[in-house]
Amino acid sequence: MSRIFGKAPPPEFSREHLEAFHLKFGQLLAAWSHIESAFAEHFIRMLGADHSVARAIFFAPRSFLGRVDLIKAVLRSQRHRDELVLYLRAMIKKSRQYNEYRNRAVHGNIMFVNGGNLHCQVVISEGGDNELDEDNAITLRRLSFAHENFQLLLECLKRPLAPSVTVERMQRYRELALELPNPPDLQPVDQSFLDKFPRPKPIRAPRPND
Repeated sequence: MSRIFGKAPPPEFSREHLEAFHLKFGQLLAAWSHIESAFAEHFIRMLGADHSVARAIFFAPRSFLGRVDLIKAVLRSQRHRDELVLYLRAMIKKSRQYNEYRNRAVHGNIMFVNGGNLHCQVVISEGGDNELDEDNAITLRRLSFAHENFQLLLECLKRPLAPSVTVERMQRYRELALELPNPPDLQPVDQSFLDKFPRPKPIRAPRPND
């Protein structure tokens, strides 16, 4: 049986654990901020308008769902390459799933728990102040998994923004994004998944006579 201590950490909670939890929580939110900025860059390129004006339009809606609705509206109103349409639809689908997790983390209750499966841990849980679902509580370990997967989603969004990206690579990033786990905190990233990312072409060092 877990004991919930409430909003303040009891003496037996280590300072190191609290700092590690707060650091990973901040890293998760920073990664989400970069994900939204990457979507803004895609929107700006599709619109072909002044960068500052298009960015202001993109961030005018107060929610992430409102912002990606702008991207979907542009996709419907303009003609774009088929692969770009498929790619952005896949990115929106996966990001909507990860946005749900981000909202759980931001709007959940932070609890200090001791006992059961959560011995001396700070967690984020949905429900009331004294309600704890141990199976779904967001722990430091699960935050770490989620942060890694947020970072991978960000890579799938950023890399196709390169000027020389090919249709084949865009297709590959779409496939990789759809392979990412949902929810993002239940599966750690392994090297075999990282090896699937297309490798950038090596830059040739200039020769003395170049």
